[in-house]
Amino acid sequence: MSKTAILSLVFTALVVVMMLFALRGVDNATCEICITFNGRTECRTGQGRDKQAAIDKAREAACAVLANGREENIRCTSTEPTSVSCE
Repeated sequence: MSKTAILSLVFTALVVVMMLFALRGVDNATCEICITFNGRTECRTGQGRDKQAAIDKAREAACAVLANGREENIRCTSTEPTSVSCE
């Protein structure tokens, strides 16, 4: 293997390691929410940088199950959760 190839591999490995360290700890909050929409209730867990981001992700996941179509999804994601539990 040539010197250039070895240096390229080492550089690539360093970049990958740096990215992994940078992404570590990105999701600092975990929340479980329950949403009641159109007479159905769905509970989901979300993770995010902060409490609000975790709630938003959990709400999107719950509404993906509860809503049919774009309009219902918009209404569902605007609905206040019936319960919220964050760590």
